[in-house]
Amino acid sequence: MRIEVFNGAVEKRKCGLLDLIVNLGKVDSWTAAGLGLLVLVSQNLKLIQAQLSGAETAQYVREIMSLANIPKMIPIYESEEACTCRARRPRL
Repeated sequence: MRIEVFNGAVEKRKCGLLDLIVNLGKVDSWTAAGLGLLVLVSQNLKLIQAQLSGAETAQYVREIMSLANIPKMIPIYESEEACTCRARRPRL
């Protein structure tokens, strides 16, 4: 994903649009900087009561994210559909 597209999606969310879902299906490796960016974006979205979620991660990437405790901060779903079903549930 190009950083411009990602930043544009974050800005749209700040304007009141839906929660941000990042499809990670084509990601085959991570750097510490990449993981840090996801955490930073997640924290910024939480400040405006929004949620960053990941979808369609490869097993290898999911393992890396688990080692870094990312799923405790950013929910990871098997598919975008599973993620959007969660987003449709009313928040209490």
